[in-house]
Amino acid sequence: MHNRRRQFGNMVLSRWPILPSRLLLLPRVRTYDIASGQRGVLEAIVDAPAGPLRVYSLHLDHINQRQRTIEIRNLLPLLFAVPGEGASFTGPDWLGCGQSPTPTDFVVMGDFNLKPDSAEYYEIVGEVDYFYGSSLAGDRLADTWTMAGNQIIDGATWCDDRGDPDGGIKLDFGFVSPGLASKVTSVWVDTEAAGSDHQPIWFELAD
Repeated sequence: MHNRRRQFGNMVLSRWPILPSRLLLLPRVRTYDIASGQRGVLEAIVDAPAGPLRVYSLHLDHINQRQRTIEIRNLLPLLFAVPGEGASFTGPDWLGCGQSPTPTDFVVMGDFNLKPDSAEYYEIVGEVDYFYGSSLAGDRLADTWTMAGNQIIDGATWCDDRGDPDGGIKLDFGFVSPGLASKVTSVWVDTEAAGSDHQPIWFELAD
Protein backbone atom coordinates (compact mmCIF):
# COMPACT_ATOMS: atom_id res chain seq x y z
CA MET A 1 0.00 0.00 0.00
CA HIS A 2 1.33 3.38 -0.98
CA ASN A 3 0.13 6.26 1.19
CA ARG A 4 1.40 9.13 -0.92
CA ARG A 5 0.17 12.70 -0.73
CA ARG A 6 0.06 14.54 -4.02
CA GLN A 7 0.13 18.33 -4.13
CA PHE A 8 -0.45 20.54 -7.13
CA GLY A 9 -1.18 24.23 -7.19
CA ASN A 10 -0.05 27.82 -7.59
CA MET A 11 2.14 30.10 -5.50
CA VAL A 12 2.68 33.82 -5.09
CA LEU A 13 5.95 35.02 -3.54
CA SER A 14 6.27 38.68 -2.60
CA ARG A 15 8.91 40.87 -1.02
CA TRP A 16 6.04 42.95 0.40
CA PRO A 17 3.28 41.77 2.75
CA ILE A 18 0.43 39.77 1.31
CA LEU A 19 -2.85 40.97 2.77
CA PRO A 20 -5.76 38.61 1.96
CA SER A 21 -5.43 35.68 -0.39
CA ARG A 22 -7.83 33.09 -1.76
CA LEU A 23 -8.10 30.38 -4.38
CA LEU A 24 -10.66 30.72 -7.17
CA LEU A 25 -11.51 27.44 -8.88
CA LEU A 26 -11.81 27.27 -12.65
CA PRO A 27 -14.41 25.12 -14.44
CA ARG A 28 -13.28 21.82 -15.84
CA VAL A 29 -14.49 19.08 -18.14
CA ARG A 30 -13.97 15.52 -16.98
CA THR A 31 -11.46 13.49 -18.97
CA TYR A 32 -11.37 9.71 -19.38
CA ASP A 33 -8.24 8.89 -21.37
CA ILE A 34 -5.80 11.65 -20.29
CA ALA A 35 -4.85 12.69 -16.74
CA SER A 36 -6.27 16.10 -15.84
CA GLY A 37 -6.56 17.87 -12.49
CA GLN A 38 -8.59 20.69 -10.99
CA ARG A 39 -7.24 24.09 -12.03
CA GLY A 40 -7.48 27.31 -10.11
CA VAL A 41 -6.14 30.84 -9.86
CA LEU A 42 -4.55 32.12 -6.67
CA GLU A 43 -5.43 35.69 -5.75
CA ALA A 44 -3.08 37.65 -3.49
CA ILE A 45 -3.46 41.31 -2.66
CA VAL A 46 0.06 42.62 -2.19
CA ASP A 47 0.74 45.68 -0.04
CA ALA A 48 3.12 47.23 -2.58
CA PRO A 49 4.85 50.60 -2.01
CA ALA A 50 2.67 52.27 -4.66
CA GLY A 51 -0.49 50.85 -3.05
CA PRO A 52 -2.30 47.52 -2.88
CA LEU A 53 -2.09 45.44 -6.04
CA ARG A 54 -4.04 42.32 -6.98
CA VAL A 55 -1.75 39.55 -8.17
CA TYR A 56 -2.95 36.29 -9.73
CA SER A 57 -0.98 33.10 -10.30
CA LEU A 58 -2.45 30.42 -12.54
CA HIS A 59 -1.74 27.30 -14.58
CA LEU A 60 -4.22 26.66 -17.37
CA ASP A 61 -5.13 23.27 -18.81
CA HIS A 62 -2.44 21.48 -20.80
CA ILE A 63 -4.64 19.09 -22.76
CA ASN A 64 -6.71 21.00 -25.29
CA GLN A 65 -7.79 24.39 -26.58
CA ARG A 66 -11.44 23.87 -25.71
CA GLN A 67 -10.75 23.47 -22.00
CA ARG A 68 -8.41 26.47 -21.90
CA THR A 69 -11.04 28.59 -23.64
CA ILE A 70 -13.63 27.56 -21.05
CA GLU A 71 -11.23 28.51 -18.26
CA ILE A 72 -10.38 31.89 -19.81
CA ARG A 73 -14.00 32.82 -20.45
CA ASN A 74 -14.79 32.05 -16.82
CA LEU A 75 -11.68 33.74 -15.45
CA LEU A 76 -11.87 37.21 -17.01
CA PRO A 77 -15.29 38.14 -15.59
CA LEU A 78 -14.11 36.96 -12.13
CA LEU A 79 -11.10 39.27 -12.25
CA PHE A 80 -12.98 42.35 -13.38
CA ALA A 81 -15.82 41.78 -10.89
CA VAL A 82 -13.63 41.95 -7.77
CA PRO A 83 -13.93 45.74 -7.15
CA GLY A 84 -17.72 45.39 -7.04
CA GLU A 85 -17.94 42.07 -5.23
CA GLY A 86 -15.04 42.50 -2.84
CA ALA A 87 -12.13 40.20 -2.09
CA SER A 88 -11.73 37.74 0.79
CA PHE A 89 -13.55 39.72 3.46
CA THR A 90 -16.02 42.61 3.26
CA GLY A 91 -18.11 44.56 5.73
CA PRO A 92 -17.27 45.90 9.20
CA ASP A 93 -14.25 44.78 11.18
CA TRP A 94 -16.34 42.18 12.98
CA LEU A 95 -13.72 39.46 13.45
CA GLY A 96 -10.65 41.63 13.47
CA CYS A 97 -9.97 40.86 9.82
CA GLY A 98 -10.59 44.31 8.43
CA GLN A 99 -12.09 44.90 5.03
CA SER A 100 -9.96 43.46 2.24
CA PRO A 101 -8.72 46.16 -0.16
CA THR A 102 -9.98 45.68 -3.69
CA PRO A 103 -7.73 47.62 -6.07
CA THR A 104 -9.02 47.98 -9.60
CA ASP A 105 -5.76 47.10 -11.32
CA PHE A 106 -4.17 43.66 -11.26
CA VAL A 107 -1.56 41.40 -12.85
CA VAL A 108 -2.00 37.80 -14.01
CA MET A 109 1.02 35.54 -14.38
CA GLY A 110 1.71 31.89 -15.02
CA ASP A 111 1.78 28.96 -17.38
CA PHE A 112 -1.10 29.56 -19.79
CA ASN A 113 -0.23 26.54 -21.95
CA LEU A 114 -1.20 28.51 -25.05
CA LYS A 115 0.79 29.84 -27.95
CA PRO A 116 1.00 33.54 -28.78
CA ASP A 117 -1.17 34.47 -31.74
CA SER A 118 -3.54 31.59 -30.92
CA ALA A 119 -7.32 31.71 -30.54
CA GLU A 120 -7.03 31.41 -26.75
CA TYR A 121 -4.52 34.28 -26.68
CA TYR A 122 -7.02 36.57 -28.39
CA GLU A 123 -9.68 35.49 -25.90
CA ILE A 124 -7.47 37.26 -23.36
CA VAL A 125 -6.27 40.36 -25.21
CA GLY A 126 -9.14 40.82 -27.66
CA GLU A 127 -9.33 40.33 -31.39
CA VAL A 128 -7.24 42.39 -33.79
CA ASP A 129 -9.35 44.74 -35.89
CA TYR A 130 -8.69 44.71 -39.63
CA PHE A 131 -8.31 48.51 -39.67
CA TYR A 132 -7.25 49.66 -36.18
CA GLY A 133 -5.24 46.60 -35.14
CA SER A 134 -4.92 45.81 -31.43
CA SER A 135 -6.64 47.99 -28.85
CA LEU A 136 -7.12 47.98 -25.09
CA ALA A 137 -10.61 47.10 -23.88
CA GLY A 138 -12.11 47.22 -20.41
CA ASP A 139 -12.90 43.50 -20.36
CA ARG A 140 -9.59 42.23 -21.73
CA LEU A 141 -5.97 42.15 -20.55
CA ALA A 142 -2.76 43.63 -21.94
CA ASP A 143 0.22 41.41 -22.71
CA THR A 144 3.31 42.87 -21.04
CA TRP A 145 5.46 41.28 -23.75
CA THR A 146 3.94 43.36 -26.55
CA MET A 147 3.43 46.42 -24.34
CA ALA A 148 7.22 46.56 -23.98
CA GLY A 149 7.62 46.61 -27.76
CA ASN A 150 8.36 42.94 -28.47
CA GLN A 151 6.88 41.03 -31.37
CA ILE A 152 4.07 38.74 -30.30
CA ILE A 153 5.70 35.55 -31.62
CA ASP A 154 9.19 36.27 -30.27
CA GLY A 155 10.59 34.73 -27.12
CA ALA A 156 10.42 31.17 -25.80
CA THR A 157 9.72 29.87 -22.30
CA TRP A 158 9.51 26.14 -23.04
CA CYS A 159 11.34 23.83 -25.40
CA ASP A 160 11.24 20.09 -25.85
CA ASP A 161 15.02 20.03 -26.18
CA ARG A 162 16.75 22.18 -23.54
CA GLY A 163 19.84 22.16 -25.71
CA ASP A 164 17.95 23.93 -28.51
CA PRO A 165 16.28 27.01 -26.96
CA ASP A 166 15.71 28.55 -30.39
CA GLY A 167 13.28 25.72 -31.12
CA GLY A 168 11.04 26.58 -28.18
CA ILE A 169 7.72 28.38 -27.85
CA LYS A 170 6.27 30.88 -25.41
CA LEU A 171 3.67 29.27 -23.15
CA ASP A 172 4.13 31.55 -20.13
CA PHE A 173 2.84 35.11 -19.95
CA GLY A 174 2.44 38.14 -17.76
CA PHE A 175 -0.75 40.09 -18.39
CA VAL A 176 -1.98 43.29 -16.73
CA SER A 177 -5.31 45.07 -16.52
CA PRO A 178 -5.73 47.93 -19.03
CA GLY A 179 -4.99 50.56 -16.38
CA LEU A 180 -1.47 49.20 -15.94
CA ALA A 181 -0.61 48.78 -19.63
CA SER A 182 1.12 52.15 -19.91
CA LYS A 183 3.24 51.37 -16.83
CA VAL A 184 5.02 48.37 -18.35
CA THR A 185 8.66 49.42 -18.71
CA SER A 186 10.46 46.16 -19.52
CA VAL A 187 9.91 42.42 -19.89
CA TRP A 188 12.27 39.52 -20.53
CA VAL A 189 12.59 35.75 -20.38
CA ASP A 190 15.06 34.46 -17.80
CA THR A 191 16.90 31.87 -19.88
CA GLU A 192 19.36 31.04 -17.09
CA ALA A 193 16.88 30.02 -14.40
CA ALA A 194 16.98 26.34 -13.44
CA GLY A 195 14.51 24.14 -11.58
CA SER A 196 11.64 23.93 -14.03
CA ASP A 197 10.91 22.78 -17.55
CA HIS A 198 9.68 26.34 -18.20
CA GLN A 199 11.72 29.54 -18.13
CA PRO A 200 10.19 32.41 -16.12
CA ILE A 201 9.07 35.74 -17.54
CA TRP A 202 9.97 38.91 -15.66
CA PHE A 203 8.37 42.30 -16.16
CA GLU A 204 8.65 45.66 -14.47
CA LEU A 205 6.02 48.32 -13.84
CA ALA A 206 6.64 52.01 -13.19
CA ASP A 207 5.35 53.44 -9.90
